[in-house]
Amino acid sequence: MKTAILAFMLFSACSAFKFKVHPDVVKSWAGVVTPYSEECAAETNVNSKEQFTAIFSMNFPDTHEFHCFTECILRRWGIYDPETGALDLKRFEDSAVGFNADITQKCYGKSKHIVDHCEKIFSAINCVITNLFKDQ
Repeated sequence: MKTAILAFMLFSACSAFKFKVHPDVVKSWAGVVTPYSEECAAETNVNSKEQFTAIFSMNFPDTHEFHCFTECILRRWGIYDPETGALDLKRFEDSAVGFNADITQKCYGKSKHIVDHCEKIFSAINCVITNLFKDQ
């Protein structure tokens, strides 16, 4: 059932991107998010439709709940360690198509001063997506 929902949303959302993102990139990111999406949605009160629409459109809601959903995904994925504040940039690049360690490091550096983990990660990811896809 999840596969059918993902496939439907991928094809229906491809024309609604905030940025022009190749469908293979979106498919890759969705594949990374899906294993953690249910537990992170439950943890942060983000509904399934909202999370998949955001991922497939690359247009993330600017709400605290969605900011925490983003942090939860990166934490469970093993990219972000809230104890040390470290990002595993190599794992990031190796796991999701389109990520670039230099851009990610620059964006994370800009948000490192933010105390709230949810806000920090959301700010960094939003910056990464903007920088990766603004000219496409």
